[in-house]
Amino acid sequence: MSWRKAGRWRRFCATETSRQQNEQTCIENPFITININLSIGGDPMSEIKTKPGDLDIDKYLMSIEPEKKRLDGIELKKLFDSVVKEKATLWNNNMIGYGSFHYKSEHSKQEGDWPLTAFSVRKQNLTIYIMSHVSNYKDLLSKLGKFKISTGSCIYVNKIEDIDLDVLKKIISTSVSDVKKTYKMD
Repeated sequence: MSWRKAGRWRRFCATETSRQQNEQTCIENPFITININLSIGGDPMSEIKTKPGDLDIDKYLMSIEPEKKRLDGIELKKLFDSVVKEKATLWNNNMIGYGSFHYKSEHSKQEGDWPLTAFSVRKQNLTIYIMSHVSNYKDLLSKLGKFKISTGSCIYVNKIEDIDLDVLKKIISTSVSDVKKTYKMD
């Protein structure tokens, strides 16, 4: 099967797994993996890959290289711990998430569990996940410092010194409160 992307044809390989595995087709490229359920009577939908694990967060943080990224990750963990009451869990072995909520997409039949807020230490940046969408906090973002945002829920920071940590605390606490209200958790 071929899909057109950015003016170029890219080939994606579809492979069928055994019937004992509920007839799933897996379409992979270097950036994403989507499992599509093809069982009779079932609706095609993607499976959420990001799930909580049981690995030790401190061991994960201590394994991060280079040292500056590790120190920024440790500092972010302290900041999140001071703001969010929920327990921290390592999601997908690379994202530290706090608490969780169950969502159902309004646009598809997809649903799953997701952290109330989270962060990830990546090679290129620190990614902070604001689950109630960063665009809802334009006033606070104007005071945050140097960062980039996604159209959804991500704030990208190169180093922790680039941002005002008190403003970040306010964004995190307000977002967690907003998610809890939206999903009627309090």
